[in-house]
Amino acid sequence: PVEEMAGVISKAESEWGYKIGLHVDCCLGGFLAPFVRLIQEYELPKFDFSVPQVTSISADTHKYGYSPKGTSVLMFSSNKLRRYMYFTAPKWTGGIYATPSMSGSRPGGLIAATWGTMMHMGMEGYMNASRAIMETATIIKKGVSKIQGLEVMGSPELSVVGIRSTNPDLNIYAVGAAMGHDGGHEWELNMLQNPPCLHICCTYIHKGLGPKFVKEIQESVQDVLANKEKYAKNSTVAIYGTTKVVPPSMVGELSKSFIDALFKLPERAQADEEKKDGK
Repeated sequence: PVEEMAGVISKAESEWGYKIGLHVDCCLGGFLAPFVRLIQEYELPKFDFSVPQVTSISADTHKYGYSPKGTSVLMFSSNKLRRYMYFTAPKWTGGIYATPSMSGSRPGGLIAATWGTMMHMGMEGYMNASRAIMETATIIKKGVSKIQGLEVMGSPELSVVGIRSTNPDLNIYAVGAAMGHDGGHEWELNMLQNPPCLHICCTYIHKGLGPKFVKEIQESVQDVLANKEKYAKNSTVAIYGTTKVVPPSMVGELSKSFIDALFKLPERAQADEEKKDGK
């Protein structure tokens, strides 16, 4: 609710006399929401620079902008604010150095590919994609809300639909596993916590698949209720079940250990041979 936050900021400014900026993290829906607002069937609240208190907006071009991953956009409400992002080193011995941000060198190829993608999509392409995505999300919201034991969380206004269980005997993580290969399906749903739930982020690749999703998640609910022991052994279900009873500090430490394992290099073949020989 950007307008609600803007109201709080406006009141604080009048009481304290400070100028307070409001950043809108529009990284996920930045290239979806503006086009959805142009479709008559959908009404979205204001979230952009049309709200006077908004001073900056971030939007990822590699998501609903459909460009290669590794690019994003940061917009400011004025040139004056944008200048605070610049980095300059006028006395550097290597010459006068100036860059738009602290990151320094950036891949020009990705920027060119992003520009090419956006030119290819055009206004019509983004409008068509946005319309198809919203149609799919609407079908899923309406369909899931009719399934006994499941509930759509809140009132999703865009493409992300959160789902949780209202049946104590129905493990929502198990439903997520059943929607994948364990249940003979091909959906990759995100497992979430606090509260336990899962969500689907509808994209253009889901065009026309709304009815299929509703049908298969209903089948998955029935599958989980009939095969509780099978899904209790699923690693993902077990991990998320453990986080309910293990202290957050321990979960955090285990997460760090997992990352440590990703960085661990395999020992050289010669070292392995020496160990075998007892050297």
